[in-house]
Amino acid sequence: MKRMGLNLMALALFVCGLLMTTTATAKDQKLMSKNKQKTIVLMEDTMLNDQLLKRGTYRVKLNAMNSQVIVTDDDGEVVATAKANVTLGERKAEYNSFSADQTPKGRVITGLTFAGDRRVIIFESTMNGGNNAADGQGQQ
Repeated sequence: MKRMGLNLMALALFVCGLLMTTTATAKDQKLMSKNKQKTIVLMEDTMLNDQLLKRGTYRVKLNAMNSQVIVTDDDGEVVATAKANVTLGERKAEYNSFSADQTPKGRVITGLTFAGDRRVIIFESTMNGGNNAADGQGQQ
């Protein structure tokens, strides 16, 4: 009888854990399916997927459906696109930011985070590693 009670308690704990994991996974999936759009400011010319972004302010949109980032200028014209690997970080980013490597081609954006979002965006063209030489910040 005592053993059966312990087995039922273990089963109940297992089911509770499973339900909590399912809820967290559903929330993560919902987050991963949302598009996001923010502004970044580049203080110097920078490359994204072999496309030159001149110093200035840009609107960056993550298309969650196909894991693609679209960069537009002040006029709304698309100036760069790049495929990305999107993962979930442990906590929400405090501000918009990007990371960049210094390469023989110049400064290249390797990743992005958006303020208030747990997603970490790493560009496929830079996933082979490199020297993280500079970081930048954006606006909300």
